Amino acid sequence: MKVNFGKINGEQDLTPDRLNQILSNIQHAFQFVQDNKEGDTLYKTQDNTIEGANTFSGANTFSNTNTFSNTLTMSGAAINHATVASVASATATGIGAAASNNISIAGTTTIAGFDDIAIGVTRNIVFAGALQLTHSSALLLPNNGSNIATAANDTCEASQTGTGGSLAWRITNYQRASGVPLSETATPAASASTAGIAELATDAEALAGTDATRIVTSASLASSKSLGSIGFQKFPGGLEIKWGVSSSVAQDSSLTITYATAFTTATYSVVITGNGGLTIAGQGEDTVDSISASQFIIRHGQDGARTFNWIAIGK
Repeated sequence: MKVNFGKINGEQDLTPDRLNQILSNIQHAFQFVQDNKEGDTLYKTQDNTIEGANTFSGANTFSNTNTFSNTLTMSGAAINHATVASVASATATGIGAAASNNISIAGTTTIAGFDDIAIGVTRNIVFAGALQLTHSSALLLPNNGSNIATAANDTCEASQTGTGGSLAWRITNYQRASGVPLSETATPAASASTAGIAELATDAEALAGTDATRIVTSASLASSKSLGSIGFQKFPGGLEIKWGVSSSVAQDSSLTITYATAFTTATYSVVITGNGGLTIAGQGEDTVDSISASQFIIRHGQDGARTFNWIAIGK
């Protein structure tokens, strides 16, 4: 006598081997239910296919590959993923075989795709540093097919959409750590030929005159001057002009002018102009000597006492 058991995909004869297989499956299913009822933790050391509607209560751990062929409903609980797995970048980076859904990719090797696991597999990825994701039929990138240059702490989600000869992964939800949208390129640094972002120079940087990347503003030079009858003006690069008015200098005498702040390097030139008095031929001259970074001497040889306006240039 032949007994046929109908199945969705056809009919199979009930042979002794088939009967033993059915009984074994029933026994495994019964044991599965018993294990789940009697303890909070369920450890499965084999690959399992769990069919139909199942309710899991308490804490359950599945330690191998388990396939749920129906809807898995969590009630008052969460699915907790394994801790982040670190994977080295490679042409075909092995995120699928990693023992976690959360992946940290380290290294600088250009990535052209990922390994073949199964359609529908997803991975949450964080990049540890800079590398390139290359767009292709095997790695579908979201920014109109342009390659992506990653940076440390950039994140994305990867989903396998094809397998075998049509292996493909799709990158979605790419977020730059900088906050700049993927559709935009990072604004370049400004230069003489490129519009971009530049930092404002500090007072010291503006006066140094050596930085080619920062912008000098009037505000950055404001503290570099003192305007009045006695004062100074500093310029980028270090050049400085000082000026003032001396006290009265008697005929045939001298007066030492000491700067409020000495030049850093040297005084290059000093010009004096006498105020009042007469210039008489044959008498001595008004001169400057003993010039240093901190002072100079006015020598008055003309007739009568007078004051002197002076200008000193130095660095």
